[in-house]
Amino acid sequence: MGNFGLTSRLTPKGDPTAMIEARNLTQSYGSTLAVDHLSFEVHPGHVTGFLGPAGAGKSTTIRLMLGLESGGGRTLFDGVPYRRLRYPMREVGAVGDVRAFHPGRRAHSHLMMLAASQGIRRARVDEVIDWVGLGAVARRRPRSYSQGMGQRLALAGALLGDPKVLILDEPANGLDPAGARWLRGFLRAFAAEGRAVFVSGERADELAQVADQLIVIERGRLVAAEPAALYSGRGSAAEQVLVRTPHLERLSRLLAGHGGTVSRAEDHQLAVRGLDRATVGDLAFRDGIVLHELRIGIAVTEPAEDDTPTATYIPPQPQPHRARRRHAAGELKDDDTQAFEMESVLAGIEGGR
Repeated sequence: MGNFGLTSRLTPKGDPTAMIEARNLTQSYGSTLAVDHLSFEVHPGHVTGFLGPAGAGKSTTIRLMLGLESGGGRTLFDGVPYRRLRYPMREVGAVGDVRAFHPGRRAHSHLMMLAASQGIRRARVDEVIDWVGLGAVARRRPRSYSQGMGQRLALAGALLGDPKVLILDEPANGLDPAGARWLRGFLRAFAAEGRAVFVSGERADELAQVADQLIVIERGRLVAAEPAALYSGRGSAAEQVLVRTPHLERLSRLLAGHGGTVSRAEDHQLAVRGLDRATVGDLAFRDGIVLHELRIGIAVTEPAEDDTPTATYIPPQPQPHRARRRHAAGELKDDDTQAFEMESVLAGIEGGR
């Protein structure tokens, strides 16, 4: 398989040294604690999923990591804070706001400007455009792009510096199924080069398709940090319907009688599995039970005395990553989809900036 232009400065694949070390990240907005003393690590050669429901604090955490917000704690990238990196795009590629471009500038020109700001050779622009599948539309102004195409353009910008670390904030938004498959293949191939991927999302089933490790947060606090297979297989802290009501016992009996599995969660809530949110709401309404809150979330249930706490970090073990070479013909069928696997594209690309 072709490479991304690896150099000797990369941490060797399988080295347990973390490429990202986040320690005690904290951010408040008025009386709301958005990120609550959050600590975790991201290791090379792995895709690490950052899982949590909407409003859990994922985007705020990423902004803290990149120094875009001045909260508490610190994040080190190979031992160096982001703001002290001389050429940050050569170390960390980040995708946040996919609409962060000049509305009158064409996509190719936008990437040329980013490359010039970091001393990156011009030929690199054409390389990343081809990698993300925007070659047919690179001369268009991105204000006409769909959300999925905007995601591809933002990813191209993040790859310009041939970074060791890739940070993506919900990159699958706006992608159709073929685009999502392409993205998963791309991230696996990128991590297989011994680099680190940190990608956020709201759905455990989607992240589990690409992630080796999961870091799970709820309301800015760590819920779990462990291998994705272990988290998905356990299921006890998976996505659930969370309900807050003054009639806990009455609602528990009602939902259990309709096939739900009900347990007490933190903050005087009920965590319900086996019933969707609409069904829980309908049953409560028909029985005259007042609900103060009804949402999808990740509940922290109280473990039995011999259970392992769900927030215990389990370090990743070195595993071989073998990207398969497959020949898959594909073309840009519309503005949002290019149906090919990233591994086959990388197989024909020579490395180097």
